[in-house]
Amino acid sequence: MYVRYGRIADVVATIELRCRTVALSGPRWLNEDDEMDRMNEAEPARPRTKKYLVRREAIIQAAIGLLNRKGLRGMTLADVADCFDLAPTAVAYHFRTKESLAVECYLRSIESYREFVAEAAKEPSPRAALTSLLRGYFALLRAAESGEIPDIARFDDVRALNDPTVAEAYVELYRAIRALLPSPGPSLDDRATLNARTHFLVNQLMAVRFWIGVYAPDDYERVCEQVLATLLNGLDASARPWTPTRMLVPELTGASPPDMREMFLRVATALINIEGYRGASVEKICAALEVTRGAFYHHIDAKDDLVELCLRRSLGVEERAQRQAMAMPGDGRKRLVDVVMRLVDNQMVGEAPLIRNGSAQVPDAIRLLIENEYLRNCLRYAGMVGEGVADGSLRAVDNYIGARMVDATVRGASELAQWLRPPIAPHVWEDMAHPLFTGLAPKTA
Repeated sequence: MYVRYGRIADVVATIELRCRTVALSGPRWLNEDDEMDRMNEAEPARPRTKKYLVRREAIIQAAIGLLNRKGLRGMTLADVADCFDLAPTAVAYHFRTKESLAVECYLRSIESYREFVAEAAKEPSPRAALTSLLRGYFALLRAAESGEIPDIARFDDVRALNDPTVAEAYVELYRAIRALLPSPGPSLDDRATLNARTHFLVNQLMAVRFWIGVYAPDDYERVCEQVLATLLNGLDASARPWTPTRMLVPELTGASPPDMREMFLRVATALINIEGYRGASVEKICAALEVTRGAFYHHIDAKDDLVELCLRRSLGVEERAQRQAMAMPGDGRKRLVDVVMRLVDNQMVGEAPLIRNGSAQVPDAIRLLIENEYLRNCLRYAGMVGEGVADGSLRAVDNYIGARMVDATVRGASELAQWLRPPIAPHVWEDMAHPLFTGLAPKTA
């Protein structure tokens, strides 16, 4: 069976190629220099009375809360209507579909980000620009959490929406953040490195939304300074050569060669990361593996179980890598570099793709269990960070915040290929993990 279906890397590459060339993936994220097609469909004209505008704004704010809590798949117009004790048709009067409502939510939030990014662009150096960027970002989060401004949408389902207008706005935001970083050089290879470092930064910003809720708004400023110090200077306590361990461990993913169920979950994970839950249809999964729908349902009871199974598989892969690294000799820094690069490398070749943050897409009944498993893995990273701080190989940082940044780096690798032109050199994945340890703008640079 392993010989017949080949390495998962070939399957994932096929999926990504199809997403580049076929309309299945909607906006062309994979080459951010391509010009996006604009959506020509417009909402029908409505009377713009004061009452209409007030109700429309209230609907958008309710939808943002539902998007953040349930994800695009879980939000419905009926859910939004329930927030006001209205019939769904009352919401449909303002937005015909939940997708058109989500478009407005995301565009509104992207505009909020543009404001502090534009302020950061006025600074005279990359280090000052990153400082302004982080402080502006956390000030925005604090204001939203304190109720001083309306809430802002998380962007974890932007790609699943498949809307060209939102995609273009998001890509433009990415470019604006990329302009804040120092350019490593003029060549195409240098540009790939810069994109990898930008992806690292953007991914860290977006990941904050998943864990900042454990802190009170009055603590956001302290958290900001901790995150900022790591982004600027890295976790490494001293300037040393960047020579990460490059070991691909077959047993990392469990069964080797993988059984059919594992193959289904790997392909489903890759599709969910590229196209969202709705894009990971049973038909696409079966087509990628050249099997029948019956084979899928023989191994997986229902499509609705897919996200939960992919999440649990990803958490298991991460835990095995952590335990293998913790058993290795060396200081805390070496063990942490090893687990990061081991997981990043395995995602690069497609053998152990990890699902990006997707707990909003699982049913409420099991969301707490999934989030608790996320937390256990995160606390394991925190222990590794603490060991490195204790032995002097890592800078003195907040162990929990450092662990969250490690986890964001590992999971962000699953989306890196979406921002790069093929073929992608192996060192580019290193370039994304490198700043976690050496910083994006250290004082010695």
